Amino acid sequence: LNALSGRATYAKVHGSVLLDGQAVRQEDIKFVPQFDDLNEYFTVRELLTYAGQLQCASLSALALANHVASLISILGLAPQVDVRCSALTGGQRKRVSIGLGLVGQPRVLFLDEPTTGLDSSSALNIVNYICAVTRATHVVTILTIHQPAAPVFSALDDLYLLETGSLVYFGPLDTATQYFASVGLPCPAACNPADFFVDLISTSPQQALTNHGDGQTHMALPAHITWTDLYHESAFVVPVTPPVHAYTSAAREREQAELEGTKAKRGWLRFKVLVSRYVVDWWRAPQYWLRLVELIVIGLFIGTLYLRLPRDTSRLGEFAGAAFFNVWVVIFAVTAITAAFCHDRRLVQQEVSNGSYGFAVHTLAHTVATMPFNFICSLIYQLILHYLVGFDDQFPAFVYAVLSTFALMLVIEAISLVVVEVVRDVMLSITFDLICLGLLVLFAGFFVKPDELPVVVSWVTWLMPTHYAFDGIINNIFAAQTYFNPVTGAYVSGEFVLSNVFAHGSTTLSKWPNLAVVFGWALFFRFLHLLVTLFTNRNFGRSPDSKPSSLSARTSHSQVSPTGGGQPAQRNDGRQREAFVMHQLPSSRSRAGAGAGA
Repeated sequence: LNALSGRATYAKVHGSVLLDGQAVRQEDIKFVPQFDDLNEYFTVRELLTYAGQLQCASLSALALANHVASLISILGLAPQVDVRCSALTGGQRKRVSIGLGLVGQPRVLFLDEPTTGLDSSSALNIVNYICAVTRATHVVTILTIHQPAAPVFSALDDLYLLETGSLVYFGPLDTATQYFASVGLPCPAACNPADFFVDLISTSPQQALTNHGDGQTHMALPAHITWTDLYHESAFVVPVTPPVHAYTSAAREREQAELEGTKAKRGWLRFKVLVSRYVVDWWRAPQYWLRLVELIVIGLFIGTLYLRLPRDTSRLGEFAGAAFFNVWVVIFAVTAITAAFCHDRRLVQQEVSNGSYGFAVHTLAHTVATMPFNFICSLIYQLILHYLVGFDDQFPAFVYAVLSTFALMLVIEAISLVVVEVVRDVMLSITFDLICLGLLVLFAGFFVKPDELPVVVSWVTWLMPTHYAFDGIINNIFAAQTYFNPVTGAYVSGEFVLSNVFAHGSTTLSKWPNLAVVFGWALFFRFLHLLVTLFTNRNFGRSPDSKPSSLSARTSHSQVSPTGGGQPAQRNDGRQREAFVMHQLPSSRSRAGAGAGA
């Protein structure tokens, strides 16, 4: 499934994936992952509605609401429709994941081991729901499943059995036992057929006949005969036939033209939906509010520690200390949301690969959605700290303090996103975040001026956003003030303090250009995050190329025909079928163990 849907980024995959004889598109196939990465703060209805708005831009609000209500009814989630996902059971969460795969109205649905982590009863319920959804929505459903119990196994229609990537059997499930019996390997009456098949193909056909054969009608097989050879020479082989072009090339071209014609509109709609979803999510999630609490508490500590400092030249060091902690608290408070960024990354990758939106739209929406929360945190923090310390009580100075804090938060969040995309692990991301933030503090030019550093590292200071933030904040504190000199008994200007104490010369930027540079760094790191994301996900969600190979799949509205097999016959009632694939790998070559089924 990973190879067919372009998720096998760990391997080189060549071949073609065809749907009705046409190259498969991202919109045609949806993938439901093994583990249910759901947003815990949305209800079932909200989650499906947001997914529908992102994937079904052509539907009106009423049509989408009816579509979502229909899916909720089919999946048996009506009693939980307004329950947050954090309160759902494992089986209910899996049904929500299936609904997220179906809400975009795909033509083929892949499910990767949908019964993982469920007890036998819940697993059977999930498979029954999958069967019901398949027949109600007319979607071709292909799933993998691990060690299915007999009731789960028998609920499916078709079996595609693989051994080290080679075909063993493909056809209706109810004739699989007949096929193996025909080659001298009858399934014992009290044995689960799924377990029996996995046990058989874990060895060679010669060894299987020795261990399980009936010993009556079949002679010993030549050593070169494989399971694939046995199947192709049997009477049960399903011949490969041309696909049924229920979905014609002309119809496909018309649909593609419509999609291209509304691309800009769909991009704008997706941007608005993503911004709305993130705003609601972060309003309910604790991360930003925990950050605000942290800023309030530490702001009170720092403010009371440096409470209403007198404008005296003997207290300039305390002003500088308060300014340093002002910046230090802000840049380290942002790391509280790093874990949430790691979780969001998996959700975004899944949604992008399923065609919900693109990385560029997401980056823009994410940037815009963070702004009100960061601004609120900045405003409340500076309302406490700025006036408690008494940096500069004039309103323009307070406005600058809020904006500089806001800009720093945007920069640090963008850096954190880059780290998360590169490292892709929660603990490592937090660790590398702290390393980056340490460098931002050490090389900011606050403790050691750039011209006092060794030449080989002095240039680093000019690449630190915090250098410009510190310069702007120091300028904002001192430039418009006068300070009493107890030694001379005279007042000195803030400009004098800046030039003689903080070495601000004619080449030093004033506070507003410094602020503009910090905002510029925020934009740069956001753009860098987008570039890194596009690079690290450059092959994710892309179908295999068109080079000839053994990997090829053709599906139509009523048929599934992987290469080497063929199409299972259509049910007499015209309903969609579910395909089941069991894949056996030797333990030395399988990352997941002995076998997996689909």
